[in-house]
Amino acid sequence: MRQFRDELRSYLHGLIAAERKELHLTQEQMADYFHMNPRSYSDLEHGKYAFSGVSVMFFLAYLSNDDIIRVVRGFYLYILDVLEGENAEGENGHDS
Repeated sequence: MRQFRDELRSYLHGLIAAERKELHLTQEQMADYFHMNPRSYSDLEHGKYAFSGVSVMFFLAYLSNDDIIRVVRGFYLYILDVLEGENAEGENGHDS
């Protein structure tokens, strides 16, 4: 599972920024929801820090049930793409 930590981090950073923009919210509004200061939220959104389990739970609680399923399923599909890419690189390396 450790191999997916960076992928989860990347996925969540892109996702949270996109969701915030789609909902027309400011970073300050999101920071209030996450119970953190705006600078910490900005750093989180820009990938300076990783999400804590608590941050992930606050984010999921903000979403509708359908969106929660979309987010979790999206990460699963993202991981499948990563694994497929690794397999393709491995196969190409053996062809040389």
